[in-house]
Amino acid sequence: MALDFSDIFAKYEKLVASVDGVFQRVREQCGDAVTCRPGCSDCCNAVFDLSIVEALYINHKFNQTLQGLERQAVLDRADEAERKQIKLAKKAFKRSESGVQAEEILEDVAKKRIRCPMLGPDDTCVLYDIRPITCRLYGIPLAIGGQAHTCGMSGFEPGKPYPTVNMERIQDALVELGQELVDSLNTKFKAMATMHVPLATALMTKFDEEYLGKDTAVVEAMHADPFAMAQAGEQAEAKPAASGIKPMAEAQDGDCSGCEKSDCTGCASSGPGGCKGSPTIIELGGK
Repeated sequence: MALDFSDIFAKYEKLVASVDGVFQRVREQCGDAVTCRPGCSDCCNAVFDLSIVEALYINHKFNQTLQGLERQAVLDRADEAERKQIKLAKKAFKRSESGVQAEEILEDVAKKRIRCPMLGPDDTCVLYDIRPITCRLYGIPLAIGGQAHTCGMSGFEPGKPYPTVNMERIQDALVELGQELVDSLNTKFKAMATMHVPLATALMTKFDEEYLGKDTAVVEAMHADPFAMAQAGEQAEAKPAASGIKPMAEAQDGDCSGCEKSDCTGCASSGPGGCKGSPTIIELGGK
């Protein structure tokens, strides 16, 4: 019997709609600093993982949407990308075992480039409408662990404050959906709520009852594999890896310059791209 995740998928789609709204809001405020356009695929070579709910959703939509040669081409690219990611993950794991700090490992991984399997020969996404949340936000400033980052191809200038999205709130929302998934499955593998899966793996995986814990033999084997179920707790806190990512101003909590105008509209301190004071921290559902 096929597993039904329609309720969780509906909640994920609502989260995606909120994320898209945040991106559009920053784009309207910052104008030319957001340089995202069709054919710019720099971020499509970044290395990052998906939450378990994102992985299930994209896998489901991929299987619904693409057929024939186009589908096989994506799977072939996914196989190639996964092989590269496995090598990268094994190297990272060995460095971790040797005592290298996680921050250093993550920064090194962020510099690696592996072409996304959803990126077609013409450098456009063949599944653009179902692209991950990380892809939807890549071109605008993101606050992660109190530090702001943005795409190296953008027009945002290092050291200047801009409206900045709090990624940790989004990660929290994804983990909550993951926990709802775990509870609905009644699986003993509670860490699945914070499990992260590479996009290539998500496209090729059959997410059936066996994989998700109804038959524990396979999932126990996955738990033993540091690549497939690697350090779920740490990855939930990890920053999204990205090529050419550049640091910006340190993100401060609270309202922008204490004026309670989170969008800088009509503010005398507002400058090109945002406020001249502290960065605005944008929360999902915020005003």
